[in-house]
Amino acid sequence: MKKLAVNSTKYTVLFILSISLFSGILLSILNLVLTPYKERAILFDRNKQMLMSVKILDCKSRFQVAGKKGSFSPAIYNKETQVLEKAKSPTHPVSPLTLEAFSTRFVRPFFADRSGKIFSPEEKNINITSFEREFADSHLFLQPLLLFYAVLKNSPKIGAMTSQQVIDDPSVIASLIIPISGFGLWGPIYGFLGVLNDGNTVLGTTWYKQGETPGLGANISSPSWQEQFFGKKIFHVVSPDISDLEKVTMGLEVVKGSAKTVYGNSPKFYSAVDGISGATLTCNGVTEAFERSLLPYRGLLLFFNHLQQSNSKGMSKNGKS
Repeated sequence: MKKLAVNSTKYTVLFILSISLFSGILLSILNLVLTPYKERAILFDRNKQMLMSVKILDCKSRFQVAGKKGSFSPAIYNKETQVLEKAKSPTHPVSPLTLEAFSTRFVRPFFADRSGKIFSPEEKNINITSFEREFADSHLFLQPLLLFYAVLKNSPKIGAMTSQQVIDDPSVIASLIIPISGFGLWGPIYGFLGVLNDGNTVLGTTWYKQGETPGLGANISSPSWQEQFFGKKIFHVVSPDISDLEKVTMGLEVVKGSAKTVYGNSPKFYSAVDGISGATLTCNGVTEAFERSLLPYRGLLLFFNHLQQSNSKGMSKNGKS
């Protein structure tokens, strides 16, 4: 059999094809082996972003619990009592196993229709894992049923409740996590908005997927910029005379420049945050993302606002408030 010359064209082509075939097979095997780990890493990061939006985790992925006047204290998840407790020593970033244990008990996925009626995934025969995977890169506010996550109050008894029991007694919900999506300067942006159980007060926001310009639009993922959202209001109560949220518009605005300069002490200031210098188009995209994403959830937010008001009136009548 005649040997191919090392410097021949045919030898070079066969060598290149062999290397390409070997590399392709190797990369395919590696992708197959690493995909489960990659998916778990993505899920872990997404779950962290969710809990950051409701202030369960700080910007360094450490547990915290709410204190007085908007303050937060470092916390740990006690696996014996299965609740968050104030830490007596320095804390560390949450591990995947601990985050999963906490989320399984206290972060529950639900669906709502446009009127605000709540359903469990089981009630609608929806496999939540498959649903989240299928619509990971979709605008969830366009779906017939609206996905949201309920964060339950920090109690062992409440953490053990079934989803149906939570629906029957929604007062056990401490906060809501609403998926937010839209378009920035360079493409889609995906995040979460954390809302107190009054359906109006913002706890925080995070953006877990965005491809904006580093140092400019990408700063929407910066904790220092996101801190502005704490305490902001979703509903625009433009006059003290109008307290019924059903009669007002809603949304969160990222203004060009300073929100204080633009709106002063007017009611609109309480639904606005400072923009990012040099990233006007990204900020406009964020404003639009909040507007489009939140509008379908209006019924759900009003439901929790009315629930909170009813509970407050009930407590006052019983002399407990």
